[in-house]
Amino acid sequence: MITQRVGIGYGGRDLLISVNVRQAGDELILFIHGLGCAKEAFKGVWNIPALRDYSIVALDLIGFGDSSKPADFSYAMEEQAAICRELLSCFHYEKLHLVAHSMGGVIGLLAAKAVNRLVSFVNVEGNLISADCGMSRRVASVPYGVFEKRLFQGFREMARRSGNRGERGWAMWSKKSDPLGFYRSAKSLVGWSDRGDLLNSFVRLRCSRAYFYGEENAHLEVLNLLEGIERVCISRSGHFPMSDNPSEFYARVAEVIRWR
Repeated sequence: MITQRVGIGYGGRDLLISVNVRQAGDELILFIHGLGCAKEAFKGVWNIPALRDYSIVALDLIGFGDSSKPADFSYAMEEQAAICRELLSCFHYEKLHLVAHSMGGVIGLLAAKAVNRLVSFVNVEGNLISADCGMSRRVASVPYGVFEKRLFQGFREMARRSGNRGERGWAMWSKKSDPLGFYRSAKSLVGWSDRGDLLNSFVRLRCSRAYFYGEENAHLEVLNLLEGIERVCISRSGHFPMSDNPSEFYARVAEVIRWR
């Protein structure tokens, strides 16, 4: 695995996307993180024997991690998706697999409509309905100044003290999030979740689909709406199953993409 910054031209801007990359086979897995997260959320993927023959890219979305953080960017989900598509054009692959977490699920779903050779989509508690908005709705409900001065640090401190490994990880990853980018992303995420068409878009994808969720979140409303979709429960985990139980999470990811 190597870390590099890939230059992307988009909307008249020169953007730098920080990625962790491994070039292996002709099948590429793109990992897309959630709100306030970073590519390090998927750090457990690199030593999984069942995935060693796959090329892997884990990126920092614009505004997060070590990628560019332009103040004049919209941070809308559809623009993040367009940038993901531009990034994919920099890599060779015969088949593409998307693994997208939380907010990344929306970005991945929007990107999936216009990418070539997509054969599987693993949605990891990605937003599909209004009820999926938790923290993002709280962020979107207050003025930016309130979020920047009080709410953001409050979220981070709560996560830092959590007994959940993934939430503690989020407390660290979110330090590299641009507050304005975070805020605009949350508002766009809520807007897309409230539109009511994400679920149908996911169900109608013409590729293998699976919805992953943590055992602690077996109560999620969306689980009752995923007719015909494989639902994969990751034991001993919450909203961050890739951090809480990485061995089981990546083993199940490997099963989905190998048997699509």
